[in-house]
Amino acid sequence: MRNLSILACALGIGLLAVHVQAGIIPVPNPSFESPSTDVYVGGIPDWTTSGGRDVGVCPVGVSGGAGGSMSTVPDGNQYAYTLCDRGNWSPTDIQSAVLGQIQAGDTYTLNVSVGTLGNKKDTAIGTVLIRLLGADTQDGAYAELASQAITPPAKDAWDSTQPLVYTAPAGDAGKYFKISLYWEYSGGNYQDSGIEWDNVQLISVPEPVTLAMLAVGGLAVLRRRRAA
Repeated sequence: MRNLSILACALGIGLLAVHVQAGIIPVPNPSFESPSTDVYVGGIPDWTTSGGRDVGVCPVGVSGGAGGSMSTVPDGNQYAYTLCDRGNWSPTDIQSAVLGQIQAGDTYTLNVSVGTLGNKKDTAIGTVLIRLLGADTQDGAYAELASQAITPPAKDAWDSTQPLVYTAPAGDAGKYFKISLYWEYSGGNYQDSGIEWDNVQLISVPEPVTLAMLAVGGLAVLRRRRAA
């Protein structure tokens, strides 16, 4: 009975370790609710943007930038709006602030709601990626650690079923990391094609060895307490 009690406690500690260690990594402005606005606003607080014709924050039902609007949004009332057309085919890249440092063996799952508007859903939509970027120093040059290609949904719709899953190798340990929302427009059907982003979530789960060590450590503590 005593051994069963100790085993149950150890399992409980192991489960608690999973609960404590695994969780959502905070992403600043993850649903693009800042700034709160009733009109399209260029630029995205807490994110850096490059490329595209129009990149900014847009509320539901309001025409963003040069045209088009989403009638729904997965979270909150606003979303990040990106637009390209014949006049600007440069890739659009929206990058988060630095979120922390990579832990070797941990599994990171990035999930983003991706929407479409305008004349899209054809061969012109190009390459849509959600990415994790890493650098050796916080202010260093960031390169891709992992990416997930996204197949955009139908016009005026959202999809959040294509997550990026990345288990960090030992060589990436300690690297600073951030999120990238990337769209490289192919330039075919050019009339106001748009890719929209919302509800960015990043979850980390520790490697199994780390959790096992935590559970064993908890068992050792219980044994010492019993002996005392």
